[in-house]
Parts: sequence; structure tokens; C-alpha cells
Amino acid sequence: MAEHGAHITTASAVDDQPSIFEVVAQDSLMTAVRPALHHVVKVLAESNPARYGFLWKWFDEIFTLLDLLLQQHYLSKTSASFSENFYGLKRIIMGDTHKLQRLASAGLPKKQLWKSVIFLVLLPYLKVKLEKLISSLREEDEY
Repeated sequence: MAEHGAHITTASAVDDQPSIFEVVAQDSLMTAVRPALHHVVKVLAESNPARYGFLWKWFDEIFTLLDLLLQQHYLSKTSASFSENFYGLKRIIMGDTHKLQRLASAGLPKKQLWKSVIFLVLLPYLKVKLEKLISSLREEDEY
């Protein structure tokens, strides 16, 4: 008899807290996408440098632009980043109790959307560029 009602839960969507496994999984999804695409572009550029060499040269900028478009779309439509939406997580605005909370399916307000985009796209881009700069400086120093 219980199998017929297994999909019914008593907790509301607002009270649901993600498990640590969902949080770690969504975080590792986006950290795995960049190296995977980097490898694909590397193979393409090595197989046909005249045609795909520009992808290799401008990979960070192209990836950041595509990531910006993807994250902005998902944040504005589903109130979640791409990886959060993949695992069914949503961002809920915690604020003044007198204000009405927006539905998670309505998307984030502009201010929270752009803050999220900065932390999801811009800071990782700057981190990658800074790591490459430090790596090249270390190589020069060792040489």
C-alpha cells in the first residue's frame, strides 16, 4: 500500500534543505565541465590547427562567454544555476519577512541574478587567468 503514495511528501518546498551530497555533486559538475571541454578543444586544435586553432587560443574567453549566457538563462528562468538546476536545487531569496517571497520558478530578481553571475562566472574566470599568470611566472623564474 505504501508504494502507491511513495512520491507524496509532507515537507514543503521551502523547508527542504539540500543534502551535502547534492551540494557537492552540483559543485563538482561545473568544475568538471571546463576541463572536459578544454580537452575536446585541445584534441580538435591538434587535429586541425588551421580550423580550430582559434578555439584553443581563445578557450578561456569563449568558455566564459558561453558560461555567462548559460548561467544567466538558468538563473533568470529557474532561480538556479545550470548545475543546481540539474540536481533540482533552487536559490531562494532570504530577506525581509514583510516582503513577498518570489516563486523559485519565476527566476531571480535582477540584483541577485547579477551577483550570482559574478560569483559563478566572473570570479572563476579571473581565478583561471591568475593561475595561468602565476604558472607562467614560475616557469620563467625556474628557467
